[in-house]
Amino acid sequence: MNLIETVAGSVFNDGGRHVSLGTLCSGTDAPLMAAKGLMAGFVALGRTGLSVSHEFSCEIEAAKQRFISRNACPSGPIFQDVIQMALTENGEA
Repeated sequence: MNLIETVAGSVFNDGGRHVSLGTLCSGTDAPLMAAKGLMAGFVALGRTGLSVSHEFSCEIEAAKQRFISRNACPSGPIFQDVIQMALTENGEA
């Protein structure tokens, strides 16, 4: 049994999972890319009960913000830094 099969067993035994994902110091949003790879592996095994929504990213470098915008497409904002995110979350921005 490989890693994908092992994880799939624990994820899908009770009907699937939804993951809401947000990243800090996002860079290229590698966690999202990894989640998409896992979902593709699950689909190849005939398992389709995992879903991921990309809620936000936080990245200070403009070039990486553009990369995230083009390739990761979060449903929420791409914050410039963690302080901006924290202020926005507290309603202070």
